[in-house]
Amino acid sequence: MFKFVFYRLLQAIPVLLILSIITFVLCRVAPGNAFLDERAVPPSVMKKIEEANGLDKPLPVQYFVTMSSLLAGDLPAIKNLGRTVNELIAETFPYSFELGLIALVIALLLGIPLGVFAAVRRNTLADYGSMSVAMFGICLPTFVLGPMLVLVFAVGFGWFNPLGWEEPSDRVLPCLTLGTYYAAYIARLTRGGMLEVLNQDFVRTARAKGVPPVTLIVRHTLKGGLLPVVSYLGPAFARIISGSFVIETIFFIPGLGRFFVTSAFNRDYNMIMGTVLFYATLLVILNLVVDVIQVLLNPRLKFQ
Repeated sequence: MFKFVFYRLLQAIPVLLILSIITFVLCRVAPGNAFLDERAVPPSVMKKIEEANGLDKPLPVQYFVTMSSLLAGDLPAIKNLGRTVNELIAETFPYSFELGLIALVIALLLGIPLGVFAAVRRNTLADYGSMSVAMFGICLPTFVLGPMLVLVFAVGFGWFNPLGWEEPSDRVLPCLTLGTYYAAYIARLTRGGMLEVLNQDFVRTARAKGVPPVTLIVRHTLKGGLLPVVSYLGPAFARIISGSFVIETIFFIPGLGRFFVTSAFNRDYNMIMGTVLFYATLLVILNLVVDVIQVLLNPRLKFQ
């Protein structure tokens, strides 16, 4: 396993390197820059600004300086004077991580039982109803579900605050909004994995021997039936964290997702580079963890 992890991490280095080069080039070729606003800047002033920020140097030199400063932890954020990119990521990412983690737990708690129930009641009204609910969750985007929950439970009933991230109850609406969307995918994956396992010969043998249905599901089929869900969790968790900027905007959560979008609009090259590489590294780590868990759950797989 350690050899497998080591080689996977080595393979991630050129991927991150190519991604950093592509991100750097796209930021430089995009129209405008971080120092332009509504007022016209004299060319002489713009030239001094570019010299102060190293933008007058050749692109390879700019790339090397940017990556060196980012790895050293002292890359300044252009639109946040006196702050570094690493500081802003360390300050805002815990909010996004907490939001994503709670949302993922909600998605698992809703999706797995719903998928198992649909698989056990295959081709029945319960199966069709469960999958219809899952399909409805897939088709309902978070930017629609979020305001609906705010309108009903915050404005209508007054049970929760519509905005903010101060009290524990403030986590309910945004995490439920984000978790419900992914619970629909998990329910369908769980149903497909469970149906594949339920058709195996050892399940028929266990049923013939009189194994109780609950024991059959929990001890014999659930472990293999959840393999598609495990494969989905790594990319899903990365998407939950990196794509939570919509939820963070709706509920005014001070997470990294809002910084990522804001930096793109403000042409903050350094912040864009830092967040892209941070999310890419996180995705590499999560995919690696998922691959290890898959081998541990399925002995037929090997660390190759």
